[in-house]
Amino acid sequence: MPENWDRFWDAWNIRQTLEVLRTAQGSARTRKMDMRIRQYLGCFEGLEVIELGSGIGTQSLIMSLKGAQVTLVDSSKNALDRAKEFFKKFALSPTCCQTDIFRLPHNLFKKFDISMSFGTVEHFLQDDQRKESIKIHHRLLKDNGISFISVPNKMSPHYRLFSFLVKKTHIAKGPLEKPFDTFELIKYAKQAGFRYCETFGSSLFEFDYLMPHVYMPVQAQIPMKFDDRYAHSLTLFAIR
Repeated sequence: MPENWDRFWDAWNIRQTLEVLRTAQGSARTRKMDMRIRQYLGCFEGLEVIELGSGIGTQSLIMSLKGAQVTLVDSSKNALDRAKEFFKKFALSPTCCQTDIFRLPHNLFKKFDISMSFGTVEHFLQDDQRKESIKIHHRLLKDNGISFISVPNKMSPHYRLFSFLVKKTHIAKGPLEKPFDTFELIKYAKQAGFRYCETFGSSLFEFDYLMPHVYMPVQAQIPMKFDDRYAHSLTLFAIR
């Protein structure tokens, strides 16, 4: 519900947001995304990017700083207000659209070079919603556009341990979520019509950078063979 996310983002402040940005800029996920963007699209300058369920738009800001034009979509007004404050610190101004991702304006479809989401689609618990949310990423893209869809990894020991502790101790409350595995992400991406898809993990040494209070500040400079299977964050990379 939007009001739940409004309460969540209302508690955030600029200091906390800047710390998340610092962590995200150095994360394995960002490095692996950068590599693919430069390989398939060449550079960031002038790219049209849309982030669904954007929250404060951390990853979009990173791309905007490199020259991309970004659109943030979120159902929470507070999230978008925080995002505008966040971008303003860097003399940037994103295009914002307050709406549910299942009710996007039709003029957004087939407009973007990159569609992406981070910690969004796992909150859709029904299979038809999960499938449709990935299809929407595809519909937003120009031909040969690319998508990044990042979710909690069902196989991650970090995620399983944290989820177990939350259930047992009630130390945190938030919207329900259901993690993904590689098979589910690839299956829905192919059904959505993507012509190429793969998944990659962030780093075995990282928790999700949106939870800085449990983040482990160990950066793997050389990708480990277990990252793609056991990292906390699993990301779908797909080409339309």
